[in-house]
Amino acid sequence: MKKGANKKLINWHNFLGISLYVIGSIIFVITLKFAPVSILYPITGSTYIWSFILAKIYLKEHITKYKILGLSIIILGIIFITIS
Repeated sequence: MKKGANKKLINWHNFLGISLYVIGSIIFVITLKFAPVSILYPITGSTYIWSFILAKIYLKEHITKYKILGLSIIILGIIFITIS
């Protein structure tokens, strides 16, 4: 490993991201006691939509037709899961 590689692996961005993921996972497991999975999974699927929107706004990410197609498929999947 290169010198200073540990500093790149253990920085506050990585720590924050991992911490938020762990907190979200714990909350998801707790909510499984109170709500059916058929409601929770569409909510989980909507995170891709929020990531798409926030990446465009804050990171100025370029939106391609393939990204819009993928997002459309995710939205259709959420709708189908919610309806059934």
